[in-house]
Amino acid sequence: MTDGRVHRAFLGVETLPIGGWLGEALDLPVKEGLLVTRAAKGAPAAAAGIQGGNRVVEAGMRKIAIGGDVHRGHRQPESR
Repeated sequence: MTDGRVHRAFLGVETLPIGGWLGEALDLPVKEGLLVTRAAKGAPAAAAGIQGGNRVVEAGMRKIAIGGDVHRGHRQPESR
């Protein structure tokens, strides 16, 4: 925090976990990860080409099982 404000990461996606009934109902080839239901127009995710219907199974070379994993996978190590 160098300017007196807290900056938070924003991807601009809405997701549902794939595990359980959703993966089975959609006959998805994966059993873990997130299904993107919507990417906000103009958001970083949309600019990167992510859109509704995409599956996210890995981010930053880490497996994704739940929504919070996306944020944990992109945290930068703190400098001391």
